[in-house]
Amino acid sequence: MILLSDRLPPENIYKNLKHWNTHNGSANDTLYKIHPSISYSKTYKKPIKHRGCRYPNRVKGGYLTVIPNGRIWGRNGAIITPDNKLIWEVSSEFVKTPWEHSIFKQETLPPVTEYYDLAADLTHRLSHNYYHWMFEVIPRFHLIETCFTHIDKFIVTLPEKILPFQEETLAAIGIPLPHLVKTHDQFHIKAEKLVVPSQPSMATKWASNYLRAKFLSENNIDNTNKNRIYIRRTHYRRVLNEEELITVLKEYGFIPVELETMSVSDQVNLFSGAECIIAPHGAGLTNIVFCDPGTKIIEIFPPAYVRAYYSIISSFGNLDYHYIIGTPGGRDDICDEILLNNDWNGYENVTVNINTFEKALLKAGIDKG
Repeated sequence: MILLSDRLPPENIYKNLKHWNTHNGSANDTLYKIHPSISYSKTYKKPIKHRGCRYPNRVKGGYLTVIPNGRIWGRNGAIITPDNKLIWEVSSEFVKTPWEHSIFKQETLPPVTEYYDLAADLTHRLSHNYYHWMFEVIPRFHLIETCFTHIDKFIVTLPEKILPFQEETLAAIGIPLPHLVKTHDQFHIKAEKLVVPSQPSMATKWASNYLRAKFLSENNIDNTNKNRIYIRRTHYRRVLNEEELITVLKEYGFIPVELETMSVSDQVNLFSGAECIIAPHGAGLTNIVFCDPGTKIIEIFPPAYVRAYYSIISSFGNLDYHYIIGTPGGRDDICDEILLNNDWNGYENVTVNINTFEKALLKAGIDKG
């Protein structure tokens, strides 16, 4: 049922889905616990020793809840409960506190345009990014299909023209495009039953297992000839002396590749058949989830932006992870005006000292043979 009060911004905040369920559990016993959270020490190694790199204390579990008469607002998918409160865990934005969420800046919300019987939330503010899509959107579908055999509509944050990797992966997990509902700035829908899976905030072991099971089984993997691969970046966070670096890498038998030109299926095949992968930090390294145990990974960081994402995924797959930190490379005109005016340090390019790099290869056990 659509109500006049649905036009009002939320009155308060629930921290997460469990918080909402605790307050409403007696009437709505609908929390499905699918994967438990576990302590960090039992799951990860911590190979990166850098003050700017933080590892989570716990590996987040996977669960979902069903919200009766739940609503989804806005392009990024804010989840609103029937008692008119925002659930922060599945509605987060790039703000310092939940109360700074853009929904609290609205005097009124746009009208509810659709009322579905059974809809599921797959929204994410960074769904255009391959890493976040693969480890923070696709795994939410796994939580849904564990509990439900049919969903009327999936609410998804997608660009005006769906990206090739999004279309390919949705087909692989079995979501037909007609079952998708894309969000937009004035988006506002309601569902008699709104299925909301928890939102992973970091790579998880259960998501890694799901991706391997779903996508490796979809490919005819040939591991006869193991390749050495260098992943090129053509936009921000580039290696500025990359041509010099590639010249050296070719002496070690490395092949430079640009993943943007490849299908997801081809990327899975490439990484599953790799002996060693070297790359500047970026979403292309998401595909190390498909590598065989023991595959060597060398990640290149600019000093101001060192993150644990791919060392964590390496731990899940028992990969041989290494890293080097280059020197600041600054920004250049490859970044568009928005990037240049943004103070986020993740846009910084990097320069690699070749002598240091070759020592890193030797330490990782990579020779010219």
